[in-house]
Parts: sequence; structure tokens; C-alpha cells
Amino acid sequence: MPEVNGFQNELEQLRRFSGKVHPHLITLLASFEQDGVSHFIFPWAECNLETYWEKIQPWGDDTPSTRLDLDCARWVANQLVGITGAIHSIHQRRENNLKPGVEGFGRHSDLKPDNVLWFRYENDPKGILVVTDLGLATFNRELSRSIQPGSSARVPGYRAPECDIHDAKARRKTDIWTLGCIFLEFVTWLLGGNQLLGDFKQQRKSLDHLNNAKSNLFFEFEEQHNQDSGGDKKRTGHMQVKRAVAKVSFSHHLTTVRFVHLIS
Repeated sequence: MPEVNGFQNELEQLRRFSGKVHPHLITLLASFEQDGVSHFIFPWAECNLETYWEKIQPWGDDTPSTRLDLDCARWVANQLVGITGAIHSIHQRRENNLKPGVEGFGRHSDLKPDNVLWFRYENDPKGILVVTDLGLATFNRELSRSIQPGSSARVPGYRAPECDIHDAKARRKTDIWTLGCIFLEFVTWLLGGNQLLGDFKQQRKSLDHLNNAKSNLFFEFEEQHNQDSGGDKKRTGHMQVKRAVAKVSFSHHLTTVRFVHLIS
């Protein structure tokens, strides 16, 4: 049930980017208002991707396997392609009311496993993943909106580095960063199930440089203290991928290569 002040925006985005545009985008069945409260009706989903990772094992039973399940690997690969296509259809959506020569773009802005739903699918017993929750989705002229530092608060673990930079512009790259984070977690789950995924989330937990609270961001701020001409200390530094993120990538490098080989 969306908030009143966000209902019209989400309704507009759902109409624009509904599943008729791409099979991996959510389809709006109907909307209505009752007793002053707005509602959407969608197809019934079994769970979201976060819950799917918790309940389902990539090897098909409760016994961990040292071998990669080929059918599961192919399904994961197909879903990654499908989700990518869904986001691409948002990014490349064109509007008729833009002036000639003006580039427009769409952006989801709220990608996370909670907003990827798993549906049973008659053509594949493993089901299909669908991107949902377009309440923060926008369509703008290229570089028309600035990012406020610390924005994307609804997806703190998947926040992109540019969201912490003053005067940065909102771009489609923000969705691509988040998509990459989800993909890395998906492959981690494929290689070791929810146990390995949980370990990965725990290993990358550290203090968020913005609010001094622990988070599982995929990047960190490497701080450097410098003095300006007046002798005052200035807080400077650079963003970098967390060591724990790089470590999990390299520790499963050979298995990942085998995974890519199998599905290619």
C-alpha cells in the first residue's frame, strides 16, 4: 500500500514500465482507492529474492554439495540476463514529449533483493524473477537531477559511492552499481548457498562513514587528513571497493570461471 504522496508517481511509473514492456518487470493489474487509502493489485508472488535465498538451496536439497548444479547455474544466468533486460528497458525508455535532440532516461533508484520477486512460472519449474517497486523510479532529462549526499537511504547496503558525493548528478550508473551488488550476492549464493551469502554479508560489515553505524555497503571511504593553508585539518579521501568484497570475488575465482564456462 503506497503512501498518498507517492501514489501518483508510482502509478505513473507502473503504467510506463509495466510488464508489457519487459517480462521481468512487474505488471500492474489494477489500482483503486478505498476510505481515502490508495491500493495497487499485482500478480501473486511467492516471495522476494532475499527470502528465496534463505529458503532455497542451489543444490536442491538440504545437503551442501561441492559440485555446481548445472541446471541451477543456467537458471541463475537466465534470471541475471532477464533482470538486466528489465533495467535496460527502464533506462532506455523514450518519451514523446521531449524536445528533439534532448536525451531522456529512466532510473529505478530502489534496486535491492527485496524488490525482486519470485513467481512460479509454467514454462520453467524454477520460476522467474521480476523487478518491482517503482515508487522511486524517475524519468528525467539527462543529468537533470542532483544527488543529495547520503541519499538512497532505503537501500543502504546497496548504496552507490556517488550518492555520497556533493553535487553529484543522478545517473543510470547508480542502478548499475546496485545491480552489480545483487549479482555478486546471487553468484555467492549459487556457490555456497545462504551460509556463504550470510558469511559474505557479515565480512563486509563496517562503520558507515556518514552515520558511524555498521552497514554492509560494498564500498568504503578511505580517509586522509590534510591541512589547508590556514593550518586547519580537512577531511579528504577516496571511495574504494571493500576488501571483503574483493576477497570473496577472488576466493571463488576458479569456481566462477567454471560457472561462466558452463553457461556460455
